[in-house]
Amino acid sequence: KVYGGLSFYQRKEIKDLLSYLRLIVNPKDDEALRRVINYPARGIGDTSFSKMEEYAQQQDKTLFEVAASIELLSLGINKGTQTKINSFVTFIKQYAKQLQTMDAYDLAYQVAVGSGIINDLKQEKTPESISKFENIEELINSIKEFTTQNEVDTGTLTLEHYLENVSLLTDADADKPE
Repeated sequence: KVYGGLSFYQRKEIKDLLSYLRLIVNPKDDEALRRVINYPARGIGDTSFSKMEEYAQQQDKTLFEVAASIELLSLGINKGTQTKINSFVTFIKQYAKQLQTMDAYDLAYQVAVGSGIINDLKQEKTPESISKFENIEELINSIKEFTTQNEVDTGTLTLEHYLENVSLLTDADADKPE
């Protein structure tokens, strides 16, 4: 779908939620972590994040491995920020544990609420934020549609199934000439 020249999947709010979902499916996805570690704002600043990135490169680790490690202390990241990073890691791990048991829709909905994205968009009450909120709703509804239309004999349609489907859609988007 293309609205106003911008593909639905290229919109910031859609990329944000999809990045949370991608990170839950694959904690090695540094690009996804980079996008959402401080969205909605949770007080993890650029300086702390730069230290994490530098350390990840030096140690040949993923950003998530660094975020989940005790080594944050030695990087000179203050206690308060460490606590915020730990909360983020716990949030991602909590949903990663439920990947195989919870269907894609339930998981996506809970992540949209639990991450604070929905609350963040609802608070602004500007036409733009209302539109972004509606886009998030549309994404979540498309996940619900995906899970109900594609119910398989093997059971639950997981987030991984959905993300594979979306990446096919977004690749097709990218292949289309403007």
